[in-house]
Amino acid sequence: MKNKWTSLIVSLFVGTSVFVVSAPKTKAATVTITRSQVEQRAQSMMDLVWNYNSSKNSNISSQYSAYVTQPKQFQGIGSAQMTGIPYNWGGIDGIDTYSY
Repeated sequence: MKNKWTSLIVSLFVGTSVFVVSAPKTKAATVTITRSQVEQRAQSMMDLVWNYNSSKNSNISSQYSAYVTQPKQFQGIGSAQMTGIPYNWGGIDGIDTYSY
């Protein structure tokens, strides 16, 4: 009986050890950015000038049109020059990033 329990405990320990040891190891990306770079990036986002045109910017695919509405600030506008990055619900947008 003692050998049975010892074998069971050793088997569980070895099985667990093999699983833990064989688990893949990953490293998080490290990015170094200075406070000045953060401030410059934020300022460039606030000062970004872009042109809105309803024929280009308000086209919504028919598969999404039932779920998407145009923001109030763009309703009734044909074209305009805008400043800053427009808010994109659910998107993480910046000067060099985009979403659908």
